[in-house]
Amino acid sequence: MSRVERALSIFIGLGTVVLLALILLIFNQSKSLSETDKAKLKPASTAAGEDLAEQSEEESEALDRALASEALKDSSSTKESENLEENVEARESSTYKEARIEQILAELSLEEKVAQVFLVHYPPPNFSEPRLKKAIGGYLFFANAFTELSPTEVRERNLAIQAELKIPAFLAVDEEGGQVNRLSIHKQLRAEAFRSPRELYLAGGLDLCAKDSREKSKFLRELAFNLNLAPVADLSTNPQDFIYARSLGEDAASTAAYIERVVEGMQEEKIASCLKHFPGYGNNLDTHLELAYDGRDLANFWAQDLIPFKAGIEAGASLVLLSHNLVAAIDPELPASLSAKTVKILREDLGFEGVIICDDLAMEGVKRFAEEEDLAVLAFLAGNDLICTAKAEVQIPKLIAALRSGQIAESRLDDSLRRILKLKMDLALLE
Repeated sequence: MSRVERALSIFIGLGTVVLLALILLIFNQSKSLSETDKAKLKPASTAAGEDLAEQSEEESEALDRALASEALKDSSSTKESENLEENVEARESSTYKEARIEQILAELSLEEKVAQVFLVHYPPPNFSEPRLKKAIGGYLFFANAFTELSPTEVRERNLAIQAELKIPAFLAVDEEGGQVNRLSIHKQLRAEAFRSPRELYLAGGLDLCAKDSREKSKFLRELAFNLNLAPVADLSTNPQDFIYARSLGEDAASTAAYIERVVEGMQEEKIASCLKHFPGYGNNLDTHLELAYDGRDLANFWAQDLIPFKAGIEAGASLVLLSHNLVAAIDPELPASLSAKTVKILREDLGFEGVIICDDLAMEGVKRFAEEEDLAVLAFLAGNDLICTAKAEVQIPKLIAALRSGQIAESRLDDSLRRILKLKMDLALLE
């Protein structure tokens, strides 16, 4: 190869190398364009798509923040709910109730304590001291108290009564069903009067009796009553007996099952129940009109009459009412309502720890045993916790005097008040 040819070949080789270098340089510069430049080069639809993606991501983050906030609120609400439940549980605990009861006792004067153990006929009597009216333990209403009143008016009156009192009262009626109804006999209060236990039992057995118990209790609660002086736990299978129409009219076992179901139904609706007429009415006369003397032996009571009362006590009955029957086998001198021996059977043998109430001291069957103003003292000495009466204005001063003289110890009064106040707490009348 000549010198000229060799020089030309070298020149061509160098040119090829330079050209390749330029191509690589241009490619690298294109690849290293900034993200901003790339965005400028993208089509509008692509840019918009990415904007939507970014917006969606922001919304997702916002939603996450909102959910986290709600979760925080829920957590706080749950804690508040748990705290509320703990407070309710604390108030329902026996320790809290005992402490609260002792606090109330410490705040009451002797006169106010005495007023608390009276269930008086409504309308209330004229007390010499206004504070006695404000401290009265409860009111018993009869049919004439509801003439022409609507359900709303009955409820509002009851609430107004409670608002005036230092301690919420028992607001009581006898709504047994059948022969003894105080409220449902008024058609403006209920379309049909409640049926008797016997009628219910024959129509639908114990299930219908239990249903009626709940309906009746709900009816009373909606009218702002809290105590029904029922059920009748007496045994009677003879239609000629005074008490038959008010009883179940069945044997001891069936009556015991009936009492258990009724008491449970009343408890569910927060209405206090009252077993009556302890220790069992039998085939005796009407004590509203005269003294009833019961000559049956004690074994008969244990084998028959006491069985429904025992069932009711075990089911959680709130009160037991003592009859005015004089049961010679238990106390040959005094009617059950004035008999410490009868109370002893109820407390010690049957284990009843609730409130004991005497039958109405306005009844003729008990009046021969003392002057009317002294009957409450005798009933309290016997062991009654709650005195049912139409003469509180003269009987309260007598009971106060008996306490001041030492005839009755104040500790005995406090024992009754503890039972009364505990029941009021159980009924959510007190906190």
